[in-house]
Amino acid sequence: MSNKKHFQISQQAVEKLAVRFGTPLLVLSLEEIKKNYKVLKKYMPRVKIHYAIKANPHPEILRVMADMGSCFDVPILYVSCCS
Repeated sequence: MSNKKHFQISQQAVEKLAVRFGTPLLVLSLEEIKKNYKVLKKYMPRVKIHYAIKANPHPEILRVMADMGSCFDVPILYVSCCS
């Protein structure tokens, strides 16, 4: 059995966050994002990692990914105007 640490949050903390921010609610750890990026770079050193902005465009996540050297997959927005 692995003794790796995992990102965990208590039920009480989840309930407090839900009251404060509403639901549905997605909670992410910037430290886990950094750790996961480093693992990808370690095991795929010649691959350019592209973060799909449409997955989560939160500015802090984008900043962290840019600081770590990530490239970005940016969707093209199509705007349709009807008269």
